[in-house]
Amino acid sequence: MLLAAAFLLAGCFDDDSTYADGNAVGEIVVTGMEENYSKTAYIGEMLTITPEVQSYVDEQNMTYRWLLLDANTGTEDKQGNVVEPTVIATEKNLNYEVAVAPGTYQLRLEATASPSGYTVYKTAMLTVRTTFSQGFYVLKETADGNTDLDLLTLEGKQGENLMAQVGGAPLKGEPQSLTPLYSMNYINTDNDQMENTNAIAVTTTTGDMKVCRTSDFKTIFDRSNIRFEEMDNDEKPYGFFLSVMYMNMLTNKGLYSI
Repeated sequence: MLLAAAFLLAGCFDDDSTYADGNAVGEIVVTGMEENYSKTAYIGEMLTITPEVQSYVDEQNMTYRWLLLDANTGTEDKQGNVVEPTVIATEKNLNYEVAVAPGTYQLRLEATASPSGYTVYKTAMLTVRTTFSQGFYVLKETADGNTDLDLLTLEGKQGENLMAQVGGAPLKGEPQSLTPLYSMNYINTDNDQMENTNAIAVTTTTGDMKVCRTSDFKTIFDRSNIRFEEMDNDEKPYGFFLSVMYMNMLTNKGLYSI
């Protein structure tokens, strides 16, 4: 009798019940997600994913969270707080308008069963870009004699008057120079960290200027901060170029390494 009981117990512990498709009972299985997604930000483009979730509990007992994680997630910010993932949805199906800074993110779906709290994670990589980094810039004089930029994208789309659209106004004066600045180092004022970016620099004949990063066309430098203070009214920048370690600015008063 003892031997028979031992065999019965062994049979219970070795039970490997499965669903019809071979998945073990008690699991949550998520399918229907690709490994990589690529989207363009700030143009109303949607990231739409409709995953299939097979669970050992009914759907009404499932909860979901979609998260975005970047390189700073899990680190401490300037105040010593841990940077948390960004929650972009709490429904099973994702329909998210991509409006985040360009870069590479981990996209994570958390599927949780109640009341146990058992959670599984499904991840994918999300590459976000903007049209500002994918095309050809055209320096132009506007109808009122000022300076602006157009952009011809690789897909054949055209963006017009970027200075006015993103910055609020064109640069004052007629166009003078347009310079690409590849792998330029600068201090990002959003987090006071040194970063590396591609940028473009524009100057005009009246001395107006801007240096904008091409990822999102954010202004990095203008006359108010190019020399860590306001430029003198009579100083006019002619153009920019990169050396091994510095961005250089040539003006009517000399050459500066920044």
